[in-house]
Amino acid sequence: MRRLFALFTVMIVLFAGNSAAAQDATPAATPADGCPTTTEAENESIVRQYQEEVLSQGNLDLLDDIWAEDLAHDDATGTDIVTLDEGKRRVALLRTAFPDLSVTIDEVMTEGDLVAVRYTRSGTHQGEYLGILATGNEASWTGINVYRIACGRIAESWNETDNLDLLRQLGAMPAGQGSSTATGATPLAVEASPTAATCATTTEDENESIARQWEEEVLGQGNLDLAEDLLAEDFAHDGAVGAETASREERIQRVVDFRAAFDLSVTVEEVLTEDDLVLVRYTNTATHQGEYAGIAPTGRDVTWTGIVVFRIECGGIVETWSESDRLGLLQQLEAETEPATPAS
Repeated sequence: MRRLFALFTVMIVLFAGNSAAAQDATPAATPADGCPTTTEAENESIVRQYQEEVLSQGNLDLLDDIWAEDLAHDDATGTDIVTLDEGKRRVALLRTAFPDLSVTIDEVMTEGDLVAVRYTRSGTHQGEYLGILATGNEASWTGINVYRIACGRIAESWNETDNLDLLRQLGAMPAGQGSSTATGATPLAVEASPTAATCATTTEDENESIARQWEEEVLGQGNLDLAEDLLAEDFAHDGAVGAETASREERIQRVVDFRAAFDLSVTVEEVLTEDDLVLVRYTNTATHQGEYAGIAPTGRDVTWTGIVVFRIECGGIVETWSESDRLGLLQQLEAETEPATPAS
């Protein structure tokens, strides 16, 4: 039996469903007639209450006021939450496992009825979580959520969380297990371009175009010449798995490595823009044709989702933050890896 399946099976049973297809869903366009219309500032406040008061402080009663009864939550590793009671159960489960859970909001973007939050969570593992008995380990992990607000309540959300790193911190996987690094590609030499002393300000539409070019043409088509044009010389990337990419050259090399492992196709599902920030929610599809995370080519067709936030300056990408369902990707590749026994 594939040895990672034991852990994956526990996760699937725990959340009782499959969300891969749900991540691709398009949000409903308009709230029902007769319900209150909220401003972008009010929408942001609703989302902050959920993160800071419900999750971080354990105020489950507040969910009655800010969650829709038929809320749908599309989670990379869990099920869709379709009732308020199920939502409360899920939050209670998380806070039982991490009673001292603390949430820090790192970034908020709003556009129309959508609110995106980039956050860091930390806590002490004091109760069972994902089938892992309490370890007493202190853990910190990151994520990006996108919420749709309707009638003054959270009606739908999409979530990408660094669950793979969380499992490592809980001792369920060895350090470095499932690293996203692909191997075997020829290193790429990139000539640095001088940074302009002054630069033109770009519009939100222009920033969106830059982000789409990166996703659809650089990642989706392997256009490395365009990558050199789009990335600023002082670019920095904070990825969900693995070390931060500290330079433009390293980021382009990671594209080369990744495309050596997968014949990647990228579908942009949603875009939010606010000033110099652009958020892209996407779905990747590919065939596994080269070594990835220590896994030899399997020839399997795989699909996984992710969310990335770009910061655009002087017409170039200067910084990105990303979270993707790499844990689900490893599951599809049936990685021959053994999760470590959690500390008692």
